[in-house]
Amino acid sequence: MSFQGLTALMMLVNLSAFPLAVRALVDRGVEGARDQLSRHATLLVALATPATVGLVLLAPNVASVLLGSAFQEPAAKLIPWLAVAAFLGGVRGFYFDLSFQLGRATAKQIWVSGCAVVINLVLNLLWIPRFGVLGAAWASLVAFLVGGVLSVLLGRFVLRMPVPTAEWGKIAAASALMALALRPFVSWRGHTALTFQIAGGAAAYAVAAALLNVGQSRVLLSRALRA
Repeated sequence: MSFQGLTALMMLVNLSAFPLAVRALVDRGVEGARDQLSRHATLLVALATPATVGLVLLAPNVASVLLGSAFQEPAAKLIPWLAVAAFLGGVRGFYFDLSFQLGRATAKQIWVSGCAVVINLVLNLLWIPRFGVLGAAWASLVAFLVGGVLSVLLGRFVLRMPVPTAEWGKIAAASALMALALRPFVSWRGHTALTFQIAGGAAAYAVAAALLNVGQSRVLLSRALRA
């Protein structure tokens, strides 16, 4: 549920951004591609981070609204871990792995994915008998984390992906402000409460992102208002 939703969101960003990166690479070379990829990285993380934070905070109400009473308690524990795992997997798969595709070195990507699969399998065998479904979620989280590190390290030898640390820092700050705004309402339950929580969180994040000028959002907004 949380895994699929976040993955779908990040996939949509990738579907629109990857062709632009390919075109920039063809038309303007590596530096042009890096400029486009930096914008892609900002947009991807700007959308995925607040969604992840929201799922972590609202996991109990998400579970209570979407699932039956027998599954609500275990799902509320699983959703935060799966959301973080999906975030890590999406950043790797829909951003850092692009270095192999743009650099025409997909064999290295296969090695990265293979290592992640092996780690996930081994940890599942070790942790599921001991921790149950939580063990499976932890195994996925560790596998995606290791896969992401390998993708970054190996990708540097193919096409060094830009890391917009300043923008990512702003996104983290905006997401933290969103979390603070949501904190008094996380105990609310029900469909209406979930709608309010999602809308309120989205509004708080949008305001914080605009104030921090994430991805030049404040500049673009002021231009749009003037127009």
